[in-house]
Amino acid sequence: MGAPPRTRQGHLNLTTHKMKKRGLRVLVALVAIVDIALAAGLAYTVNRDMSTQRMQRDALAKRIGITAETEEALASELYAQAVGEAMKHVTMENEVRVKYGMAAINLSNAEAAEYAVMLRLVDMDSDQTLLETGALLPGYRLESMALGKALGKGRYQCLAELTFYTVEDGVLVGNAARQNLLIVE
Repeated sequence: MGAPPRTRQGHLNLTTHKMKKRGLRVLVALVAIVDIALAAGLAYTVNRDMSTQRMQRDALAKRIGITAETEEALASELYAQAVGEAMKHVTMENEVRVKYGMAAINLSNAEAAEYAVMLRLVDMDSDQTLLETGALLPGYRLESMALGKALGKGRYQCLAELTFYTVEDGVLVGNAARQNLLIVE
């Protein structure tokens, strides 16, 4: 194997294979450079658009007087509306009577309700949970259930804590509470 053949002018004659290999490397390098330039341009455009949207949102909020406190108040109001609407569909006894360890709560969640509801009955003096239901879906009723703790005869001031969840995926919607009287006979 000798030296590569020379052309008439005395230059080395590169083989077609070597030229293709060099050309492929150059092409790959060019594609990489173009990809990097496109990615940088896209990142710049997205960032610029997000900045513009933030500035427009802030200007609009300033013009109509929305502050962080106003936004929080609005979210709180929407939360209260959702819980208030959910409460319209839930009924239960104001005085829960207990006989032989079974509490007659008569908790019902109307068929028209959008949310599932859970009840937790808490003794206001001891802060102990006396009973806790599972999720009650719309259209269902729970007439009675066993107390979670043995109690002596008497009257107990309780807090009925109602927690609402979406039916589809169990996401917390909100909480409400009301006073109830538990009467152990």
